[in-house]
Amino acid sequence: MKRILFAAAIATLAASPAFAGCTEDAQAQAQKIQTLTQATMTKMQAGASKDEQCSASKDLMDETKKLVAIYKTCKSELSLTDAQIEQVDQQVTTGDQSYTAQCGG
Repeated sequence: MKRILFAAAIATLAASPAFAGCTEDAQAQAQKIQTLTQATMTKMQAGASKDEQCSASKDLMDETKKLVAIYKTCKSELSLTDAQIEQVDQQVTTGDQSYTAQCGG
């Protein structure tokens, strides 16, 4: 559950206006994460198997990492600070640790 919440939190950074290319990429990726977050939560609430939950969580983590890569590449265009980048990096690390603890490597 923690990784779902952090993915949603990371995706909200994409809402900031900036230059077209980076903003469009970040917003599209953030939308993808929001859709995956909703699907993952639905699976969990429906009592999906652990394997299904882990698969959905892995997909969510992978897409979140893509968004973080966009943030790093477009840092100045998106007006992100070093502290914000560090925060999302830490959230990804926490999400990875949570995934490993619940689903294995």
